[in-house]
Amino acid sequence: MDSKAQREFSVQTLQAEGLKVPDHLPLINITTLRGPGATVERLLCLHACAAASYGFPKIKALAWAEQEGIGKFFEEEELSFLKGEETGTLFRLQIEGMAALYWALGYEEQIDWFSPIDDKFVTRLPDLRRSEHTHHLKSSARLRHDDEIATALDLAYCLHWITVDRKLRGLPAALPFEDFVPAERRRAFDWLIGFEPWYSINLDT
Repeated sequence: MDSKAQREFSVQTLQAEGLKVPDHLPLINITTLRGPGATVERLLCLHACAAASYGFPKIKALAWAEQEGIGKFFEEEELSFLKGEETGTLFRLQIEGMAALYWALGYEEQIDWFSPIDDKFVTRLPDLRRSEHTHHLKSSARLRHDDEIATALDLAYCLHWITVDRKLRGLPAALPFEDFVPAERRRAFDWLIGFEPWYSINLDT
């Protein structure tokens, strides 16, 4: 599926929800794709930070990360949070990006583009309270085909643009969830196809 076909899929999917994609949005082309190992590591680092942002002791989150060999993959913003006094509201939002990576790794069959991730998502990830290991998650990681990733990124980009545009124009929300939902999913897919650190991804629309 080429970029034009991916855009047509996005247009049709969003039109079915009464949403219009403008003609001027640029098409997306994939030239690189990160590997499954790096993607699992990113998912697990986000998982540790999200758990800490919801009250799991930071020192235990760091200990679990070291136990599982992912401590060296934390980004600067994450280490600052885990070693500091910040409340970590940002990392709660990252759960939407985590869900996108989880799907991209083949652990989930589909993404519900028109609903935020459900509260049960965390139960599909290692339980930090029991210091659960990550061997199975790492060994079973299989990145989806780049066409699937590109199609998901295009849809996330279009949906994010629509939500931001409607907000700027003072219109009612496009869908019954906050703007960060498509934005953080887009961040995850943008990260997958590029080289930028997670928190440096440009989410301009």
